[in-house]
Amino acid sequence: MHEEEGSKTYVGILNRSMQLFNDFGIESVSIFRVAESLDISPGNLTYHFKRKKDLVDALVNRLERQMINGLRDFPYRSDAKSFVQAYAELFGISWQHRGIFNSAPYLIQSGLVTASRFQLLSSHVITTMIRRTEPLISEGFMDTIPPPYDVKMLMDCVWWQWLGWLRINQLRDPEEHISFDEIVKSAIDHCIFLVRPYMKKDYPAKLNRAVQELEFPVQNARRPKRPDASRSKLTPPKRALGA
Repeated sequence: MHEEEGSKTYVGILNRSMQLFNDFGIESVSIFRVAESLDISPGNLTYHFKRKKDLVDALVNRLERQMINGLRDFPYRSDAKSFVQAYAELFGISWQHRGIFNSAPYLIQSGLVTASRFQLLSSHVITTMIRRTEPLISEGFMDTIPPPYDVKMLMDCVWWQWLGWLRINQLRDPEEHISFDEIVKSAIDHCIFLVRPYMKKDYPAKLNRAVQELEFPVQNARRPKRPDASRSKLTPPKRALGA
């Protein structure tokens, strides 16, 4: 870790950048717009991140680190509350970094992030979910998924559905209020909907009850108003590693 990574300015730049990337798309936000939003000079920002690629790299590193740490603690037990909490953390982290997932085609095409990096992260997520779902079958909470289908296909669908959910929420009215817990609970409900046909006993009811009992820190998922025409506009970078 570089020395400046622990500084207040460094962390502030990362957090504000991710907020702007979530709201407007990475392709539409220059590092100069980030500096303006923080009311700091471009030179102050480029001291920490010389290029947009450096800023994106730092954010993807943070996303990978948080998701991998969360997946490491994914429960093996069949306790409904533990499973719901684990999925809430996974979906919550990806929601907070949704700009990275939603702008993936741009990031890959512009050379800011390699396709293999996205593929590796998705593979890690799906593999973890498979390993944590298989005990539910062996312990009798889920039926065996009949061929030619399998657990991997089911977990693929769960993850792909969530990526689509991140994308579709970009189409909401910017003034619409969406709380963080509503977003994450909805994601888990959709996950339960996909796996429910294979569940046995009263496990779906336990999962639904655990979802309702989830508690989250107060956050606001509403997107801010777009800047007035009189203010400097969000401009896409002019080149792949744009300023």
